[in-house]
Amino acid sequence: MRSRKRIIILEHGGGELSNQLWNFISIYAHCCQQGYNLENYSFSEYAPWFKIPLKKPLLFIFFFFPFWVLEKLGGYETVAASFLFRALKKYIRFVYGWYAAAIKVLYTDRIVSSDSGVIRLDNTALQNPFEKILAHHASAYGTGWLFRNYTGMKTYRKEIQEYFEPQEKHKRKASALVNGCREKYRYIIGVHIRQRNQWDTRVSFEEDCEAWKTYAAKPFFYPLHFSFVRVFLKSYCDFFHKNPNETCFVICSNKSVPEEDFPGMHCVLSKGNCIEDMLTLASCDCVIGSDSTLSALSSWWGDIPLIAMQENPDWGYYTDKKGYFENKYVTAVHY
Repeated sequence: MRSRKRIIILEHGGGELSNQLWNFISIYAHCCQQGYNLENYSFSEYAPWFKIPLKKPLLFIFFFFPFWVLEKLGGYETVAASFLFRALKKYIRFVYGWYAAAIKVLYTDRIVSSDSGVIRLDNTALQNPFEKILAHHASAYGTGWLFRNYTGMKTYRKEIQEYFEPQEKHKRKASALVNGCREKYRYIIGVHIRQRNQWDTRVSFEEDCEAWKTYAAKPFFYPLHFSFVRVFLKSYCDFFHKNPNETCFVICSNKSVPEEDFPGMHCVLSKGNCIEDMLTLASCDCVIGSDSTLSALSSWWGDIPLIAMQENPDWGYYTDKKGYFENKYVTAVHY
């Protein structure tokens, strides 16, 4: 039986779907453990992709409804819809920012912020900042994207996946893609290549290349280096004795991927949005991915191994990995 206490995610701290979901899921797992109610007022951009209930009609009308309308009109697939989504997201975040600022002024003593670093919710109640507030108040507010609760995510996996169930059309698209591959190939390997956002035009092509060369010393996530990804996938097949003729790589990325850069390999390119990419990757046998929150979340969702793309891969590290695990080479998640 749930108590009347509740945790409200007031601000998600920025970032795209997977960043927000790591945060959202971690806090929800804590609420499952404690019997609290959870509300996320900042999830308006991606709420139409899920069946998560919203209990505040006024908040729905002002912050969520525009995204539901856009989704009902066909989603964000077209160039025009994608542009409208970005413009709408910017506007809603601006307006919602004023609402969040007012709440923080009114309830200063009930705010828990992870802006300064990771807050682990699987700690004891004495160390958990939400518990300290809820010992004296009926509600607490969370801000920032670095709340983590891996013990709770393991314990309440079933409850989490029921609560965060995606809409049927997204599940169907992911299933159709992967099932089609399984009819032809023995091994289905998900590949996630994280690239700079398509609409980020603040830098030139040359500056973009240099930025990715220095970003966490991972130059191979930029399209200029798809040759690295190709070599990495071949090395994977060699080490794990996967017959290339029986192996299909399902490639997901936030930008276009030239299929001709993977000659002699059986590749299928996903053209879905980020929730469909997550479900697609999660349905594969394993994920080979960039050091990103989406790669790791797909691994957790499907309970499959994640192999991080590196210049000098530690293949031996993965030989005994059968399901999801906290990969020591994946730093973006902040395990």
